[in-house]
Amino acid sequence: EWEDFILKVEREFDSWQAAAIYQMIESADINILKYLHYIPHSFYCERQDLQEYYVPKHILQIDNSAFDKCTELKSIYLPKSVVSIGLNAFHYCDNLCDVYFDGTYDPILGNHDDAYMITEQ
Repeated sequence: EWEDFILKVEREFDSWQAAAIYQMIESADINILKYLHYIPHSFYCERQDLQEYYVPKHILQIDNSAFDKCTELKSIYLPKSVVSIGLNAFHYCDNLCDVYFDGTYDPILGNHDDAYMITEQ
């Protein structure tokens, strides 16, 4: 059921609209990320309750601005499955100090002067 719904959303809406739909579903305590292979655009935008985040092991991509303005985020853990991180994925995450990557290569980062290179931990 959810897989069909997600396919329809991906076909019929742009990334901003899809992200808004996914945020509404997530706020209803349905873990929509388990049905996606990426963290959508602005998905966690302005979430002040995030201090530490473990990206699910099946996620391949973190979209643009996915964690924008998560000012309390201090640590993020990336599984080796992550191959791409979008522009400004962690924009205004001023307290983000620790980024851990479980892979053996650097993911492709958005073409951005402030992008951080991620190295294996």
